[in-house]
Amino acid sequence: MNRILKLLVFGLAFLVLTTGFLYVGGAAQEVVQNCTICHGKQSYKRVVRDTGEVVDMFVDEKVLAESAHHNRTCANCHADITTVPHEDYKPKPVDCTRCHYLGNPIGAPQSETYQAYEESAHGQALAQGKEKAPRCQDCHGAHDVRHVRALDSRVSHSRVADTCAPCHQKAFLDFRNSVHGTSLYENQNPDAPSCTSCHGEHNIFAPEDPRSAVHPTRVADDCARCHEAMEIVGKYGVPTDQIETYRRSFHGIAVRFGSKYAANCASCHGHHDVLPSSDPRSKVNKQNIPGTCGQADCHEGAGTNFAIGKVHVNPEDQEAGLVYYVSTFFRYFTLAVILGLIVHIALDLVRRFLGVRKVDDRKTEKHEGRA
Repeated sequence: MNRILKLLVFGLAFLVLTTGFLYVGGAAQEVVQNCTICHGKQSYKRVVRDTGEVVDMFVDEKVLAESAHHNRTCANCHADITTVPHEDYKPKPVDCTRCHYLGNPIGAPQSETYQAYEESAHGQALAQGKEKAPRCQDCHGAHDVRHVRALDSRVSHSRVADTCAPCHQKAFLDFRNSVHGTSLYENQNPDAPSCTSCHGEHNIFAPEDPRSAVHPTRVADDCARCHEAMEIVGKYGVPTDQIETYRRSFHGIAVRFGSKYAANCASCHGHHDVLPSSDPRSKVNKQNIPGTCGQADCHEGAGTNFAIGKVHVNPEDQEAGLVYYVSTFFRYFTLAVILGLIVHIALDLVRRFLGVRKVDDRKTEKHEGRA
């Protein structure tokens, strides 16, 4: 009897929830259809009185239905619009924090991304009144928001660079033609980095900001996330010891001590325009190394000798040639000196100990002789 009662209660609850969802979904659809009486017309446009700019006001219901917000109404985002029609009213920018905040009860992603955005270079620019600073919808989309893992999302790994491009055109063109961009666009390689791989997502800071992932003192660590990982670059035959050899170099040691002016990965390889050393355009091509090293405030007047030796040298690798043998010699020579010093100290202590005993024996003999 109890089992039958439980099944009846469960069935009733399921029916109520299902009906509720259908009602909410139907109500949401009805509200959307009220808006699309005007906004559903492809010819619907608006002329801004002050500037004469023609703004397309068409909203495709199919796009809305396929978006991440398909179960929300227009008024959920455009909460300031309370009357229809509203031709003389200029809607305020959508405030995504109405739903996207930590602890929200409506099922939006639980994170502190918006707080990170407010502290970022983009958020600070917007707070300072720069109208062209990107808002959430400039990157994620407006009516066409997709989940970040969806292939057609504007912020998916394969498309985020295209989203950044309208604002950062020079950087995008350099990246698009680089070894990273070629691997991402032409080879469709999921391991290839994109903009957010290096700069971050919501927590993007200016390069001169110490919090930035591309600050001069943090560039090597940023590159290391891929270039020290065998599962990422190792499978493509790219050496994984480049970061370690850099850290052991004069430049790397200077950066570890906090120098912002010592050369880092980007100083030599470039920023967005990284190319393989075999490419004549590459900054680390042998023909271009004197110019790269001879930059202002680096090694001005650098000649062709700068391109003769190896750059990423591991002193413990026999392929390092003379450096390996010199390093090996000094390693064993230093060890021998230390061992020799220890033996010398030990022998000296033994000699002193024996000398003290001899003196004590003599004193004892004299004392016994007098007695």
